[in-house]
Amino acid sequence: MDGNTPRLLVIPGPQVDPESIEARLSETFAIEVADDPDAAIETLRSGGFAAVLADSAAFHPLQTGMSADRAALAL
Repeated sequence: MDGNTPRLLVIPGPQVDPESIEARLSETFAIEVADDPDAAIETLRSGGFAAVLADSAAFHPLQTGMSADRAALAL
């Protein structure tokens, strides 16, 4: 994929199968998979994602982790 292809971050969970998503969307997006919320936060730090797909079970830890990062930056 070229540098203009939008990036999509996928965080797997019971309702989110990265292989299925990749099979359907890989022609449109450069897909990256983060296996856990910590990996997702680290990947998001690189920036440039058009979207993030996450199972709702994975979203809360991701949100909490990102909030903690922002709080640390403010201090």
